[in-house]
Amino acid sequence: MTNFWILQGNPKRWDRPDKLFSEPILGWSVTGIENQIGVGDGVLIWLASAKPAMRGIHAAGKVSGEPRTGYPLGWGDQKQKSTLTPFAPLAIHWYSVHHPVSIDELRATAFAGNQIMSMPRRTAYPCSRAEFDAAIDLLESHGPTALPVRPAAPFTEWWSTV
Repeated sequence: MTNFWILQGNPKRWDRPDKLFSEPILGWSVTGIENQIGVGDGVLIWLASAKPAMRGIHAAGKVSGEPRTGYPLGWGDQKQKSTLTPFAPLAIHWYSVHHPVSIDELRATAFAGNQIMSMPRRTAYPCSRAEFDAAIDLLESHGPTALPVRPAAPFTEWWSTV
């Protein structure tokens, strides 16, 4: 059974938040859901921000490998980099980092009732298929780009092959 997740990050806790704009996302912390998330699950990457226009969905894809415990791949501060953390390998299809799907946009969709909209503090939240699809529709309307610069396969083709 495919599940859908929102994986949250706080760039204030990263030593180099600029990496989000220049390097592919290869994995993400799944603390608290490491026994629930699995290969093929859909993921939305949500970034916290004091600026409402930058708070929201910055990328989307799916889990490409079994969750495991390890060290973050350069995304955390020194303390986080030296702490074993449950994380999942990801295959990200869409990046919309310079023009994220904002909370204002999400309020007008099926995503409006998701727990993350109220600024909770966990690192991961479940979402329904309807919420995931609403987010993907908005990402498509933003004209996201894939990293690296090579064009990504159409979502339906990519989703069935990863």
